Amino acid sequence: MKKILHVIKENTKFKYRRYRFDEWLKKHTDYEILTKTYNIEDCKLKKIESSDILTNITLSDFQYIIFSSPDIFNLVGRNIPSSCIVFYNKEDFWNGYDKYLSKDVDYPLVTRADKIVCSSKFIYDRLPKDKTLLVENGADISYFPVAKTKTGRKKVIYISTSSVKKIDGNILRRDAIENPDMDFYIYVNFYNRRGIKLNRYITEFSFPNNVYFPEIVSYNEILEKVSECDIGYLPMANTDWAAGMFTLKFWDYMKCNIPTYYYNSDNYYNYDDKFAFNAKKYKLKDMLSVKLDRDETKALCYKNQWEFKFQEIADYYGFKWHE
Repeated sequence: MKKILHVIKENTKFKYRRYRFDEWLKKHTDYEILTKTYNIEDCKLKKIESSDILTNITLSDFQYIIFSSPDIFNLVGRNIPSSCIVFYNKEDFWNGYDKYLSKDVDYPLVTRADKIVCSSKFIYDRLPKDKTLLVENGADISYFPVAKTKTGRKKVIYISTSSVKKIDGNILRRDAIENPDMDFYIYVNFYNRRGIKLNRYITEFSFPNNVYFPEIVSYNEILEKVSECDIGYLPMANTDWAAGMFTLKFWDYMKCNIPTYYYNSDNYYNYDDKFAFNAKKYKLKDMLSVKLDRDETKALCYKNQWEFKFQEIADYYGFKWHE
């Protein structure tokens, strides 16, 4: 039986693409799979060298090794035998804010990898085309909120499981001032304790009183909140890190049948002018006249569900899989 070593960089409790793919492989293939996860911050706190994570593992025992980020590869890459096939699942924000796509960090794994799969057009345009496949993030179809009757003031919503630094506070402030008849609900770090960084962010931009930063705890609960709103909002910062994301929020907005209004990205070109609307072309208030068809957005989610995305990745890697 062929063996796969799957080395996963761990960030939060949220089920990122790499975890979902690992679970899918174990369910739908007959390969022997060893999963090794690591958290860079834990390694620093416990003074654990990243190379120690693969201690007692004989790399030559594996026919395939999948990396989700270059950290470990840059330490052990020279020890991987040439007979081993290396895959790079390049997600959108593995390396923080400043080193994103930095050649000195990323280049060795990009060079060694036999095949690469990435999650956005922005990243794809910066990788060797002869061995890279673009597979956008998929939709979680396990739960669709019930349609809500919407009354009162119009509501704009942004959701994120991670840092508030993804969004541009100046954009948010400007849109809120220009649209005083709308309420803006910004949910960030809803899997984590609200920290001092968020409070500083709120103070820094002096947002008007139609901007709210509520707390939320569960994924299904956040979807219920989205379904009560009128516009899915992506006021992304103008950074490579933000530009590299095909965000899962797009699918959450589709599951709730509300249009996505976004800044500083070219990753939604397949959905532009029908489901997603670029701030370069539209005003936020234009979204109030957009009426999506619930059956159509639900069908779009089913067409782009994770199951089909992982089948596509497995086929590209040459893995045999079953239902």
